[in-house]
Amino acid sequence: MSPAEISPVDISAWVALEAEALQPNAYMSPHFVLPALRYLDRPPGTRILLVERVGAGAVQTVAVAVLCRLTATRLLLAPHHSIYRSRHSYLGAPLLHREFATDAANHLFTELARHRWSAAGLILPNVDPEGPLLAAFSEACRSRGLALQTTREWQRATLIPSRAGEDTLRNQKKYKRVERCRRRLAELGDLQWLIHREGVDDEIIESFLRLEHSGWKGRRHKSLRSRLADEAFFREMATGFAREGRALFTELRLNGRTIASTSNFASAHAGFAFKVGWDEAFRKFSVGNLIDAELVERAPEVCNDLAYIDSGSGPHSHMEVLWPHRRSLVTVFLPYSTAGQLAWQGMQSLRSLRRFV
Repeated sequence: MSPAEISPVDISAWVALEAEALQPNAYMSPHFVLPALRYLDRPPGTRILLVERVGAGAVQTVAVAVLCRLTATRLLLAPHHSIYRSRHSYLGAPLLHREFATDAANHLFTELARHRWSAAGLILPNVDPEGPLLAAFSEACRSRGLALQTTREWQRATLIPSRAGEDTLRNQKKYKRVERCRRRLAELGDLQWLIHREGVDDEIIESFLRLEHSGWKGRRHKSLRSRLADEAFFREMATGFAREGRALFTELRLNGRTIASTSNFASAHAGFAFKVGWDEAFRKFSVGNLIDAELVERAPEVCNDLAYIDSGSGPHSHMEVLWPHRRSLVTVFLPYSTAGQLAWQGMQSLRSLRRFV
């Protein structure tokens, strides 16, 4: 269906599926996707596919995929589908119910493969190469004599709360610098680190937006507040997660004044870091690094219900030093037909040839 056709009943079923997802993805939550489609962008032909399981007089949503149709990209010079990602989305995996993942993936793939004459296949950007979700889609391809394809493998910094205690970074050069900054900042007064997982209100959201807009992000028009649409998206998205107790904001306060803030969100058993903001007046104290380092130390206590927290950061981010673990990610192509598979393999061969020319 089109985004305009989604009903409150559909949204409730979508939220229920998110809580039981085989592979958590906050960026595929209705609280994230629907505000993004409303305020940020809506590629032509965007559709929301729901797979429903009917039994015992009840209907249960067991898969959700938000798709857009592309004529050509740098990855594939042929018409294809891709999982929708806004400019603020860091993962591209659909939601599958953990109990019915194989059937749900198969039905989703069957529906999409009906378009094999007009689309080569489906691209899933930034998904776990070894996770159960990819295994379910791989089986759906294999049952049709097709092979799932992967490219662009890389690693993202991740925090595992249950192991954060044993992973304290005090012996690392970077963390020693953070520790020095903490001591120097504490000399200026009462220094507090706070985490808000309940009661995230407009005041906390506004404080984050103000700090995220200050400094270089605001000057370069990279902050959420630099665009009215981005700020409207964030407010609606954060409020949606907060209503369900799934918004996680941290703050660094000096003498009662918030000087740094982070926004994060939970989906099923995982957390997803979003953005950070800080007061440029305290830049020399590396408060952006300090607030992230504090979460590493406190995670076993304040996030013990989360299996991991995805940093959402790119390669070579400062998070790679502060957050000790890594999560592998790849871009995946699901061909709808042998022709689609050959088109993808031809593009990969061309890309390899260009690297040697």
